[in-house]
Amino acid sequence: GGFALGYVSADEDVTWSVTGAGVQINAQGVLTLDAAAVFGTTYTFIVTATDTAGNAATTNAFSVRVNDTTDPVITTTAVVATIDEGTFALGYVLANESVTWSVSTGVSIDAQGVLTLDAAAVFGTTYTFTVAATDAAGNAATTNAFSVTVNDTTDPVIATSAVVTTINEGGFALGYVSADEDVTWSVSTGVSIDAQGVLT
Repeated sequence: GGFALGYVSADEDVTWSVTGAGVQINAQGVLTLDAAAVFGTTYTFIVTATDTAGNAATTNAFSVRVNDTTDPVITTTAVVATIDEGTFALGYVLANESVTWSVSTGVSIDAQGVLTLDAAAVFGTTYTFTVAATDAAGNAATTNAFSVTVNDTTDPVIATSAVVTTINEGGFALGYVSADEDVTWSVSTGVSIDAQGVLT
C-alpha cells in the first residue's frame, strides 16, 4: 500500500531519470512508485544522473520487495451453529492466504482449519470459542465469538415398574410411568395419560 522508495543525491546539479516499470523520480531525486505497492511484487529499477555538461552516472539496479502488512481474511460460513450430543465436528474455517490457526480452550483446530471439540458434545452445554489466523509476516485476524449449542439425540428412558398388571372391575387406575427427563406423554386408544404420566 506504500509509495515511497527513498531518495538519491548527487555532488552537483543533475537531471534525474529512472529506468524500471512502475517507478518515478522527481527533480529532487525522490523516488516513488506509480501505484501503491502490492505484496508479492519486487520492484527493480536503476537511476541515472546527468549533469549540465551531459556527463551521466548510473546506479546499480535496486530491488525493492514489498512487506506484507495486511491481516488475513477468515471465512467462517462452514462453522456449525448446533452439534449433536456425543459428536465432535464443528465445521471449518478458511483464510485467503497461508496462515497458522489457533483457537480457544476446549476446541482444537488443525492446519487445514478443521474445528473439533476436545471431548464429545454434552447436551445442555453451549460451546463458545474464537479462531485466530496469523500469516507468515505476523499479521493476525480473529473471528467474532462462535456459540454452538448441543442437540439432544438420546431417547428418553421410561420406567414402567409402577404400571399395574391387574385392575379391579369398575376401577380406572392403571398406575404411572416416569422418564429420566422432561417428556410429553402419549398412550394407545382406550387409555389416558396425564402430564405426570398417570395412566387411567
